[in-house]
Amino acid sequence: MSIRTVVEKGLCLQCGSCVSICPKDCITLKRDSNWNYVPTIDEKVCVKCGLCLEVCPGEGVDFENLSGLNLLKRQKKWSDYIGGYMAAFLGYSTEDRIRERASSGGVIPSLLLHLLETGEISGVLTVRSKDGEPFNPEIFIAQSPHEILECLQSKYHPVPLNIKLKELENSKGKFAIVGLPCHIHGLRKYENLRKVLKERIFLRIGLFCGINLRFDSLDFFTYKVGEDLKDLEKVSYREGNWPGEMGLYFKGGNKRIFDKNVANHIFTLQRCIYCIDHTSELADISCGDAWLPELRNKDNLGWSVVVSRSARGSEILDELKAKNKLFLKKINIDEVIQSQSGMLIFKKENSWIRFRLGKIFKKHLPEYDKTSLDRLRRTPKLSYLMGNILLHFIIFVMGYDRIRDIIKKMPLKILSVYKILIVQLLYIDKPLLPRVWAKITGRMSDK
Repeated sequence: MSIRTVVEKGLCLQCGSCVSICPKDCITLKRDSNWNYVPTIDEKVCVKCGLCLEVCPGEGVDFENLSGLNLLKRQKKWSDYIGGYMAAFLGYSTEDRIRERASSGGVIPSLLLHLLETGEISGVLTVRSKDGEPFNPEIFIAQSPHEILECLQSKYHPVPLNIKLKELENSKGKFAIVGLPCHIHGLRKYENLRKVLKERIFLRIGLFCGINLRFDSLDFFTYKVGEDLKDLEKVSYREGNWPGEMGLYFKGGNKRIFDKNVANHIFTLQRCIYCIDHTSELADISCGDAWLPELRNKDNLGWSVVVSRSARGSEILDELKAKNKLFLKKINIDEVIQSQSGMLIFKKENSWIRFRLGKIFKKHLPEYDKTSLDRLRRTPKLSYLMGNILLHFIIFVMGYDRIRDIIKKMPLKILSVYKILIVQLLYIDKPLLPRVWAKITGRMSDK
């Protein structure tokens, strides 16, 4: 068996781990007609070693075994929603230019700049957008403050970040890596096989993640704003005041603003809906937006939720706070859960329904360790069942070109109603019908 099996099962996360681990360099990523990254094997060179499957996070994640890197044994606290942790904070960068340009509070770029300036790391494995190539994010090792600042802002598409793990393994020095939960899962599995890489990684920074947009969503976005896809030069998902807007930039200087959330549950990777890790539970430091009402109403500047999960992560955060490079206010884990309540409901309370539906619909499912699955909250709600059936149906029909074309041409009012409905079904635990009716009638009256 090889990574081809993962692709055929629809479990590929497009993370790139398999490319790096291959001892014969016979795996490459090719783009299909919908701009997905597809691992392709040169069968004439492949020796069937199986390493590509061993590092693949799409095939499955044994959280209990990966915490055999002694993460949990070193950690003092545990949350079924958040995983193992040492402390949690609300915070932001004290440098205004960073906080204003970053996706949320600017904690991560300030942290990375500090590590680079003090010589604790030689570089950062990260990603940046390239003007003129919105379908081709650049994965590279940032080695200067300027390069780190070029990587500000979120990229809401699959990024094969881990194709550079072999380069890190063969480099001298220490490095940080900033990635989604799936990237960190692949990295941890890789480190189990390659101790040299483990020695190279100084810090693993995990981003909070919900579900990723496929690249063909860009065709949808450009059509909806009345532009031509071939003229699209740049996409900025979080520009302006926090939480930011998606800006689409076209040739001739045209700029269009669009609500990407309309497409979140339409152009979704199948494997993403079976992920049970929202807060990057295997990272040293995890970070995401602080979606708390009191902060959203306070100002237009972003705040971050920061979770330290290792002794090194905690030490670095303490140092940055002491040097006044970060403002960090300690909070309890209930506040972290509140700040991420919707996505944690989706991933920790009703994911078991998706697994059941996946089996009924004969879908291939990722393998998780029994302990992690047992920790999921099995909340039985009719709204969760309805929402997950709808989500499975949409992902299935979006596999057909004709359906994608119909969705692209569908009026935004209808898509907005769908967005409201799916969010109310999957992310909120209050009585359903009054919520949905109030949201839909309120939105329609605003039109």
